[in-house]
Amino acid sequence: MAVTGQSVAVLLAPSPPFATARKFGRLLIASWQDALQYRLEGAIWFLYDLLPPLGMLLLWLGAYRPGTVVAGYDAAGMVQYYLGVIALRTLLNPHPEWDVAEKIAKGTYAQVLLRPMPLVAYHLAGEVAWKGMRLLWLMPSLLVCTVAFWSYIAIPPLGLTYWLAFALSIPLGYLSAFFFKMILGYISFWTTNTEGIFVFMISIEMVFTGNFLPLQAMPGWVQTIGDWLPYRYFYFFSTQVLRGTLDDGALLTGLVTQASWVLVAYVAMRMVRTAGIRRYAAFGG
Repeated sequence: MAVTGQSVAVLLAPSPPFATARKFGRLLIASWQDALQYRLEGAIWFLYDLLPPLGMLLLWLGAYRPGTVVAGYDAAGMVQYYLGVIALRTLLNPHPEWDVAEKIAKGTYAQVLLRPMPLVAYHLAGEVAWKGMRLLWLMPSLLVCTVAFWSYIAIPPLGLTYWLAFALSIPLGYLSAFFFKMILGYISFWTTNTEGIFVFMISIEMVFTGNFLPLQAMPGWVQTIGDWLPYRYFYFFSTQVLRGTLDDGALLTGLVTQASWVLVAYVAMRMVRTAGIRRYAAFGG
């Protein structure tokens, strides 16, 4: 099915909010059924999120000696950090770029464009449904990890301000990651060789989201670069909120920066998407 130049404006036009909400709910249910059907694939992606931080946790435990503190983390703090990374990486790290790129490469993205609902809602419903499946894998895994590392675990005595900041950081972190990953997916409008780009960006992401090391343990120049990139606000910021080491000013600054990255990523995604759809239409996609 072709997308014509005359239909581009219609594709980019907003839909009524209530109609969109109903369609989002239906698509969410359909996507959940799809995730159940492909639960083995979901398990593989879950292991992809689980194993790197779990491996680093075990490595650090082997390296720690009594009384050792690294970048402000003692052994218990490091265990709690990586368990937080496992949970937040699983729930807040979306992968819409692979689906977008595949559909564009196969020429089937026109069917998505012609659906009577916003593109963001369409892709978001699919990602949220798959995260629900990941949650089913995450809960027993965290239970096993909690039992295995029980002697290192303590609930931080956080006040209401920290819990509110943490609750706000979750959707902000997810949306910033989602919109930036959508931009990567839309690169497929210009090139079909996106797998190498995605793998390279995943490598960068693993460093600056704190998967390998807490950012405080990185060299100063790496931390400086990270301050200018959005990755630390995907879920690393949320781990720091749970540590309870940030004052009220740092909490507010972090949340405002997160919200700013969401806005920047959303605007950039729309610009790239609009340019890509126009190119797609020009070539009769």
